Amino acid sequence: MRYLYFSFLIIFLSIITISCTSDPCESLDCQNGGVCIDGDCQCPEDFFGNECEFKLDPCTIQQCSDAGTDECVETASGDAFCRCGDGFSGERCEDLWTEAYPASYNAQEDCEGTFATFPVEVEPGPDFNQITLGNFHNQRNSSDPSKIVANLLSRRVFDIYPQFMVFGRVTGGGSLTNDEGLTLLYTIIDGTDTLNCSAQLSRL
Repeated sequence: MRYLYFSFLIIFLSIITISCTSDPCESLDCQNGGVCIDGDCQCPEDFFGNECEFKLDPCTIQQCSDAGTDECVETASGDAFCRCGDGFSGERCEDLWTEAYPASYNAQEDCEGTFATFPVEVEPGPDFNQITLGNFHNQRNSSDPSKIVANLLSRRVFDIYPQFMVFGRVTGGGSLTNDEGLTLLYTIIDGTDTLNCSAQLSRL
């Protein structure tokens, strides 16, 4: 009888030992490169779920800016990219085009052989996707701050739409250079006189 008791005891302890040492990962099938650690699937980036069976939506991963994005586009490879609206750039369309321009510049102007050097201040606005060039054509004074407004056509190109100043009607355009300066081409019409000018603006 005692022998039978000890036999049952040994079997019982063996069962407890086996249950205590069983692998907690045996019942899991970690997918998509997931690795089981202590009974939990550790999922690679972009995957989730009890067994890493779900993949995050590519546009959720990309996190396009709500303000600057026209749409998020999924590619055939399963990635996504943000298609930016006018006035925005960047991987997630988070950057305003106008952010590249505000600064103090030194302008070197050439108006048909008449040269001048003077400071120019560039500010964002007054409206969305616009910049303002202060002391344009070196005409700053107390009665006329000589500010010209330009519309950005892209992050690097802008249009100076026709504007009437005390020194004439101004029209033209310009671009942001690789060294973050500005190149301007513009025409000043004063009555019957037309003056064609160019200017190189370098940051101070």
